[in-house]
Amino acid sequence: MAAFLDTNVLVYAFDKTSPRKQEVALRLVGDESPRHVLSAQVLNEFYATVTRKIPEPLDVDTAKEAVRLVSRRTVLALNATSTLDAIEIASRNSISHWDGLIIEAAQRAGCSVLYTEDLQHGQRFGDLEVVDPFR
Repeated sequence: MAAFLDTNVLVYAFDKTSPRKQEVALRLVGDESPRHVLSAQVLNEFYATVTRKIPEPLDVDTAKEAVRLVSRRTVLALNATSTLDAIEIASRNSISHWDGLIIEAAQRAGCSVLYTEDLQHGQRFGDLEVVDPFR
């Protein structure tokens, strides 16, 4: 059973200002199981967020090492087909394009779980179930 890790899960693993969420995220991120999947979009959002948007931003070298660490998992590339499929998913489900890209990548990887706090816990997209690990 493969699981997709959204950006917010990775960010909380490196954000010291929310200890409860950090603890949960570290359990997920620390499990370097091959069943965990990311996308190139998630890696880029992660880097931008941890270097600029969290209360105690990481310096570039630390953030770069964090990207190396989390990218030990399967990382899916984006292409024109995945973008077009994401547009369809977002339109059909009235969600953002960025969430559509996440769902498309998770489905393409055959994931049954999407760990995120950005969508409704328990929401389903075909065989993919959204799980908010911070509930």
